[in-house]
Amino acid sequence: MLVKFKGVYVSDEGYIQRKESSPKLFGHDNRSGYLYLTIKKKKYYMHRLVFMAFNQNIDIQGLDIHHKDGVRGNNKLDNLEPLTRGDNLEEAFLRRNRTRLSQK
Repeated sequence: MLVKFKGVYVSDEGYIQRKESSPKLFGHDNRSGYLYLTIKKKKYYMHRLVFMAFNQNIDIQGLDIHHKDGVRGNNKLDNLEPLTRGDNLEEAFLRRNRTRLSQK
């Protein structure tokens, strides 16, 4: 599904289109795995843009948008949720520990 937001079309599949018929844009990597896109000279992280487009009634100021599967490039709407910074850091810590334990 596409939703018009901030002058672009945002998909719940995690991509952006400048026009409904234009090519899909997945953003640029910021070297930390997060994807971003510049719209009207302003930089937006793709995961925040996707979440905001489909949850305009939720105030996410001061919240992190968490990737549930831990994959920063997976910006599908069903993979995103708002968390406090503390909760997001805790999730990251737990994920790293689970990964380390499973490698032993």
